[in-house]
Amino acid sequence: MNIQGGDISAELMDVVHAIAMRTIATETLEETAKPEYMSEVEFAIVDRLLSDALSAGYLISVYSGKEVVVRRSRDRKRVLAAMASTDADKLTFWYKAEVELKDYVGWVYLTYGNDCDVISDYIDNRAMELLTAGALALADEYAGRQ
Repeated sequence: MNIQGGDISAELMDVVHAIAMRTIATETLEETAKPEYMSEVEFAIVDRLLSDALSAGYLISVYSGKEVVVRRSRDRKRVLAAMASTDADKLTFWYKAEVELKDYVGWVYLTYGNDCDVISDYIDNRAMELLTAGALALADEYAGRQ
């Protein structure tokens, strides 16, 4: 296998990506304040989801159940500050800041008070499966510890 020449397997790239995502998630978990109404487990899972979304270049909107409180942002602190003010949030993910349907990636519904099941639903498409994979794997790890 020749990494410098560009001959690298997809499996190896997946491993490298997973390690990078875990590093980013760990670094951001340490530097980001947990919202008051989120448990430690919920925060770890949500932080992983946000890390993966921001690493992918997505913009994030937060709908609190009453209104959109953050529109298409890449500011982690702003997104987290807007979350968990009610018992649930809907996060939507976008490719760009423009308001065009083609830039829509999908949504995740978060329900607080469920600890490792904080991700209660998400739209079923390939982009969202990839985006939620790390956070759902982390949720499974926490569920196995309980």
